[in-house]
Amino acid sequence: MSRKKDQAARRKHLLEAARKAILKRGLVTVGVRDIAQAASMSPGSVTYYFPTIDELLRQVQADAIARFAQARWELVRTIDDPVVRLRALIERGVATGPDDELLCLLNEFTGLIRRNPIYQVSWKSLNDSQISIYESVITTGAALGVFTLSSPALSIARNFVGLEDIYGFHVVMGASMIRDEALELIYDFAMGAVGCDLRDPRPSPQAAAPEVLAGPGE
Repeated sequence: MSRKKDQAARRKHLLEAARKAILKRGLVTVGVRDIAQAASMSPGSVTYYFPTIDELLRQVQADAIARFAQARWELVRTIDDPVVRLRALIERGVATGPDDELLCLLNEFTGLIRRNPIYQVSWKSLNDSQISIYESVITTGAALGVFTLSSPALSIARNFVGLEDIYGFHVVMGASMIRDEALELIYDFAMGAVGCDLRDPRPSPQAAAPEVLAGPGE
C-alpha cells in the first residue's frame, strides 16, 4: 500500500512539474528534460511514471479541465441570488491577466486541440460543461422572473461561453485587452440577453433560488 501511495505522490509531483515547465517554456517547446528539471528528477524517472510525454501532457490537460470546471460548479452552488450568481460565473471564467496560471495553462493546449482527436474530446467536454453551467443559471433566473431572455437559454449560454473564451484569450495574451474591458463587453451582452445590468453590485430582490443546480453527471 505504501508503494502505491508513493507512486501516486510521484505522479502528482510530476504533473505539477509539467505544469510549471509548460507555463515557463510553452507547450510547443517543452520536453522531458524540462519537466525532469522542474521536478528535480532524472529524465528516466519521468518516463518511468509516464512512458511518453504525450501521456503526461494529456493528464496535465485533463487535470486542468477538471479543476476549472469543478471550481465553477462549486462557485454557483454557494450563491442564491441569480444576478450575483451569473456575475460571479462570468468573472470566474475570464482570466485575471497574463499571470492567471490555470487559464494560461488551458490556452497552451489550443494548438494541439486542432490536430489531435484526443485533445479535441477533452476540450469539447469542457465546453459542454461550461455551457451546461450557464444554461442552469440562466434557466433558474428566468424561472424566478429575474431574467428576461432574448433567446433560448441554451443559445445565450453558448454565447456566454464563446465570449469568455475569445476575450479571455486576449486577456491571457496581454497585448490587446485587459480583464476589465473583457468583463464590460460580456456585461453588455448580458444586458441584452437576460435583461439585467450585471454592473450593479447590489443583490437582486429575490433572496434564493428554490432549484438546486445540477453538477456534471448528476
